[in-house]
Amino acid sequence: MREQTVALLALADAIIPGGRQELLKDLRPLLNADRFYTPHQIAEMFGMSLSTVRNWSTTGKLVPSIKVDNGTVRYTQEDIDRFVDNNRNNNTKTDPE
Repeated sequence: MREQTVALLALADAIIPGGRQELLKDLRPLLNADRFYTPHQIAEMFGMSLSTVRNWSTTGKLVPSIKVDNGTVRYTQEDIDRFVDNNRNNNTKTDPE
């Protein structure tokens, strides 16, 4: 195990209730992700503008798995699937009777 990883896990044990197990539980979806997508790739995927994708992110409709202080975000397939499922349900039309 790399020295930095050992140090990070020791820090997690010291400051996070549940320590490294809690940290690893939070990181597991990221560790299992096959691929990460940029906002630009999401825009191309849905045929939408980049500003629309940023709006989805800002309003919480499309939540990224990775968000860095400088504004960089990355999405997993799980993030995209959740977004599609949530919006499929919200956009279902009902017939008034």
